[in-house]
Amino acid sequence: MPDVLLNDPWAPPTPPTDDEPVVTADPRVDTTHMIGVLPCPNNPPPPVGWAYWKGAVPPAAGALAASMLHDSTQYPMGSFVQTLLDGALIGARVEWHNLQGATGKTGCFRGVNLMRPVAEPQGLGGGSV
Repeated sequence: MPDVLLNDPWAPPTPPTDDEPVVTADPRVDTTHMIGVLPCPNNPPPPVGWAYWKGAVPPAAGALAASMLHDSTQYPMGSFVQTLLDGALIGARVEWHNLQGATGKTGCFRGVNLMRPVAEPQGLGGGSV
């Protein structure tokens, strides 16, 4: 049994203030489930201070999500990345998806969701991403 439950609040480490991304594991994401096995696990809510991305996705954020999706060694299930793209803080988490966006297939897949900070952390430039 995990130390934290699915809906428990979880605060990630301090975000970066330079070009070096901060990568950590969100302990609430189920890392024991296997891709392709149904039912697909539920995902936890965004970390404290973050919200799921809504609206158009800038190309750099889409490229980050794609690189995380296709690199399960560097970004295992549950990885949460905080990085500055064009001066704006972006978050991305490897999560379970029951729809494969590229193909439209249903099942249980590895996916990446982008996130935005609820409020821009002090000391960041507030870029236009």
